[in-house]
Amino acid sequence: MEPRHYLPRNISFRYLRRKHWGGGSAPSKRIAERIAREPEIWPDPGRRRDSGALKAFAVKRKIGLVTPYFPTARNHLKAFFDECGIEIAKAVHFSCTSPVLIAHVPCERLVAAINEVNGADVEAIVQFGANLPMGRVAAEAEDAFG
Repeated sequence: MEPRHYLPRNISFRYLRRKHWGGGSAPSKRIAERIAREPEIWPDPGRRRDSGALKAFAVKRKIGLVTPYFPTARNHLKAFFDECGIEIAKAVHFSCTSPVLIAHVPCERLVAAINEVNGADVEAIVQFGANLPMGRVAAEAEDAFG
């Protein structure tokens, strides 16, 4: 049976940390397997989507990372990107204390974070984590950096 619905998964790190996260992509695979038992839904494991996006942009080695999470998340995020063959060269962690506060990070701080993680050795800047208001800022950065 062909799935009738496509489900791109953007699951909060806070949820994964509390219930499933152990680093790497194993938690993502377990969640995808559980969802896949529903015959009308086709889940998209985050690792496949994220590594596919990095390949599409010819990113082979190093990224700059912008995330709403605390620096303690770095080991988990490192394990995730290590499986993609990608190194986190630089990272900015906003250390937001609640999901609501993530959505209230000012654009000026997002711009400063992008500039901080950008560099000659960085092939792409990745926002990892839901709720950051990064859409407009990312589009402007893409125009500025090319």
